[in-house]
Amino acid sequence: MEKTRSLFNSQYGQWIDRPIETFNEWLKTRNLKWDSMATYQYMWAVFIRWVKETNHTLATLQVDDVKKFVNEEKYHQYSKSPYARGRSRPSRSRYTFHLLRLVEQAYNHMNQLPGAPKHAANPAQLAMLKNVDLGKNQPPSFLNQDQEQRLLRAISSDQEGKEGKENQAAPTSRRPRREAEWRHPRDCALIGVMLGGGLRVSELIGLTISCIKNEDANVIELAYSPKARGGDKHEDKGAGSFGRTIQLEPFAANLLSNWLAIRQQTGFKEDRVFPTRTEGKPLDTSNINRRIRAMLELAGFSPEELAQCSAQTLRNSHAARLLRADWDDQMIMAQMGWLEELTLQRFAVHCRPQKALAHVE
Repeated sequence: MEKTRSLFNSQYGQWIDRPIETFNEWLKTRNLKWDSMATYQYMWAVFIRWVKETNHTLATLQVDDVKKFVNEEKYHQYSKSPYARGRSRPSRSRYTFHLLRLVEQAYNHMNQLPGAPKHAANPAQLAMLKNVDLGKNQPPSFLNQDQEQRLLRAISSDQEGKEGKENQAAPTSRRPRREAEWRHPRDCALIGVMLGGGLRVSELIGLTISCIKNEDANVIELAYSPKARGGDKHEDKGAGSFGRTIQLEPFAANLLSNWLAIRQQTGFKEDRVFPTRTEGKPLDTSNINRRIRAMLELAGFSPEELAQCSAQTLRNSHAARLLRADWDDQMIMAQMGWLEELTLQRFAVHCRPQKALAHVE
């Protein structure tokens, strides 16, 4: 058994000569759920079938070949995995996105193995960066700078819109405050932490007072959460959220500090940073999405702009702000909780395109 395993142990030539068997062995090391593994094996087999039918190997494939592949009608007949457990058939663009992402990861792994050519290309990565046939899944969406400024003005102002007429500042002698008084500063801090810290919705929901590590509220420490993305794991780290330290931008730290002072005076019974009631019940995903929409409306976003914005847009916008500020790549990955440099590169191509494309070409 050990001898057989060593045969497939990370040698570049094995990927070229026996791509399906080697891929399956590699996949076993990623600690995926069985249905995810079966789906990825199916997708890879479809891809390799096409590679062989066109007299290519993984070593000879180019980005133009990948473009032909994703435009091949016959290929789309296979876009329904038999392991999908009755789920609806994915859209052509969505399936293309996920398959290219899978091929991209496989190339990224094999190009780092002993025997791989120096500066070996990753045709799937180039296809992703150049948005080959991604349809509605064009990555990723950000607020433009005008939208950012409007949102920053809305969350930094003292007005509470329709939800109350009191200022954000907490009167020191009153307790407890009415919900109409504390909801607006809570929402400002919630959105500030997403735009100025890049937290995911799942991380916001689980955020507790113990995660705030100093009086200035500018440092958040998140613990590893193995259930963040359905329990999948990558090198003993959660696919969705793993332990990391987040440095909030000054505006976000100010909003969070203001909310924590109000929260303390109001007398919440649990330790959730963003509760729905004084009893401490946490916000859920639908609550957060409604609060984001209400704040965007307060910032003067048009219906068309609202349709293009979500919680993910705010998180993406934080990544864009870091890239525009020319943060170090490794610092950005740590701040955002990204496991792979490929994710950074897909973001960078929109914010500093010349540097990003030069890195892969």
